[in-house]
This record gives sequence, structure tokens and C-alpha cells, in this order.
Amino acid sequence: MAHVFTGSRTFQAAWAEIESKYGNPGLIIQAHNQHLQQLAPFKTGDFSGLFDMATAVRDAVSSVSLENCIMFTSVIGSLPAKMPMHLQTDWGKLAYSLKRMPTIIDFDRWIDTVVGAEELRGAKLSLNSNQAVKTPAANYNRNNIQSAGSSNYNNRGPTILAGSLLPNTATECPACHEKAGHRLESCNTFTRMLVNTRSTLCATNNRCFKCLIRGHYATKCRKPYNGCSECGGPPHLLLHGAGTILYTD
Repeated sequence: MAHVFTGSRTFQAAWAEIESKYGNPGLIIQAHNQHLQQLAPFKTGDFSGLFDMATAVRDAVSSVSLENCIMFTSVIGSLPAKMPMHLQTDWGKLAYSLKRMPTIIDFDRWIDTVVGAEELRGAKLSLNSNQAVKTPAANYNRNNIQSAGSSNYNNRGPTILAGSLLPNTATECPACHEKAGHRLESCNTFTRMLVNTRSTLCATNNRCFKCLIRGHYATKCRKPYNGCSECGGPPHLLLHGAGTILYTD
């Protein structure tokens, strides 16, 4: 498309041509549908596979208007089949509780809670799915849904998956090296460090500069965060003033 910006064309004319070729909602949805259909199935404990699916779904939802999201109906039937059985069951319970045809927006909200819960339990991205930390699914509690889709639905006891995780929930803190189970921003050793030392520790331990959780970059962070209260920038308040490295991950 480089030719669009050469010659005597005005910006408005160039933009109109680009929009006509790439701004058609039907073409955008078709491209996302194809990408979602090509996602590889993932097994229990494969956090990378779960994260990839959640990211692809979020990209699809954010690329079109709400009224056009109904055009993703066909892919909603194929995505659950790519997930482990316990997540298929959880999603099925939620979809049934809606008393209507679920949309990709419903699926996006549900899988977002699953990813968030697994991050809090210590799951991390890994190139080897067999080494990924296995964690239970989260409760879906959005838009006043009465029946949440979760592994402990209707006060069921912990699943085999949840039981197998109990010995691994206390991960070592990279700052104090204790297995206290506290979050990094709550660590006294971390908060007493110089800001550049804190940023270096986050960088070397694959910690997000926004939420300080391990396993993803700030550019892919899915956590709700309004930015630093000091400068309004994207990094966490504890990393305020650490330098440009915070903005390039």
C-alpha cells in the first residue's frame, strides 16, 4: 500500500482507499474467524495455549463494533472443543445459564476470568506445555450472571486438578526469596529497593511492568490498571522514574 502515499493523492484520498480495502467489517471478521479456527487445541496445564486463545478472542472482539460481534457465532461452537474437558464443562454451564445463544463477548469475558485466576495462582507462559503450572478455572461473575461457570460450580468440592496444585501454590518471591505466597508489591524487601533495582529485578524475572505478575509483557497485560498515579504512565507506581526500559517491553 506504499503507493497510496506517493504522487498527488491527498491524505483523505489515501485514507479512503485504505479504509475501503482493510476497513470492511466483513473482511476483518473473516480474517479473525480464520485465525480462531486455526488455533491449536491445548491440554490441562498449558497456560500458553489458554493465553493464546484468550488473546486471539480479545483481538477479535476489539476489532469490530458490538453489533458486528454477532457474526462470530460459528466460531463460538468450535473454540470450546479446543479446550480441556474441565473448561469445556465450565463454559457449557455458563452458556446454558444465559438462556440465549452465547456470543463471542460472553466467551471473551469468561476466558478473561480464567486467565486472570490462573495468573494469580502462579501460572506462567512456557514454551513447554508440560511444564506449565496447572491451576483451576475461575468463577465467571460478570453482568449479574446467577450461575457462574467454574470448577467449583454449585459448591462442588475441589477437582483433581485443584488438588494437585496445593503443594505448588507458594512460589518463591524474587526479591526476598521466601516462599511466603505474597505478591511482589507487598514484599518489604522489594519496596525498600531503589527504583532502578526494582525495575531490573522485574526485567530479569520476566515480570510485567504494569501489574508485576510474571509471565507476560506490559504490552500484552490484560489486568485493569489506570497507570502510575505520579506520572500517568503505564508502569506500576513502584517502578515510577526507572527509565525508558519500562516503555519498551
